[in-house]
Amino acid sequence: MNINDAFPSKYLKAGDIKGKPPVAVVISNVVMEEMPDGENKPVVYFQNKEKGVVLNKTNASMIAHSHSPDTDGWIGKTILLRCEAVPFGGRIVDSIRVSVNQAEAYAAEQAATAHTLDDGPQEDVPPPESDDDFSDDIPF
Repeated sequence: MNINDAFPSKYLKAGDIKGKPPVAVVISNVVMEEMPDGENKPVVYFQNKEKGVVLNKTNASMIAHSHSPDTDGWIGKTILLRCEAVPFGGRIVDSIRVSVNQAEAYAAEQAATAHTLDDGPQEDVPPPESDDDFSDDIPF
């Protein structure tokens, strides 16, 4: 049993995507929500996904830098989510990180891979130039 299943969360956590390839997601909305500690934080939700990501300053700034400081401008934009070890409070912890620059390319790769797998072998499709697997098999 995965202990995280015993304590489900409304939000995506780094442990949910740790050890998995990055995933491209499309933003559906951004809302301010009250956290269990009483603090209000922005949460970004995605098309066809149940869980949202509570944004920290770093991730919010990355999206704002590319798409606008106004979160209404983020709707429909593709971002990339990955798990990364980061320093926090004098120790190293896993964290969700957002990338924007390569998100469209990853999304296209995911779509091409899914299309090829669904349709069976395709002789006209050249082999991928990378060994990376950008599947969207993330449980959220």
